[in-house]
Amino acid sequence: MYRLIDHTGDIGIEVKGENLQELFKDAISALYSIFLDLKILKKKGEEELIIEGKDLEEILVETLNEIIYLFEVKKIIFIDFKEFAIEENQDKISLKSKMSYDVFDSTRHKILGAGVKAATYHNIVVKKENDKYFARIIIDV
Repeated sequence: MYRLIDHTGDIGIEVKGENLQELFKDAISALYSIFLDLKILKKKGEEELIIEGKDLEEILVETLNEIIYLFEVKKIIFIDFKEFAIEENQDKISLKSKMSYDVFDSTRHKILGAGVKAATYHNIVVKKENDKYFARIIIDV
């Protein structure tokens, strides 16, 4: 579950999930909702994502920025996680996932506005509360 929130000159996303996989999936959906009108999604392939960072906030920002990059370069629109794992080591956290994707098709998808530039660290929050996860992230548009 997600909602878009107003932020001066940018757009904020608030996401709630039963687990980290749901939180990340809904954050990706929220990101797409800012710049894409997705009518119909068709599975065209799978892509592996490996993101490393020092904490969940960095993993979320870097994941969303990779999603933006892959859309810009390969026109990939991620649909769902096929695999999802967060591994914690001494000094870093890794997200290892495989996601099914569609490829942007102007007959089925429409770009909204000017698009997005990046996910930012400004006022980012990722936390667990009452056995659920919550995140707030600002997107530079």
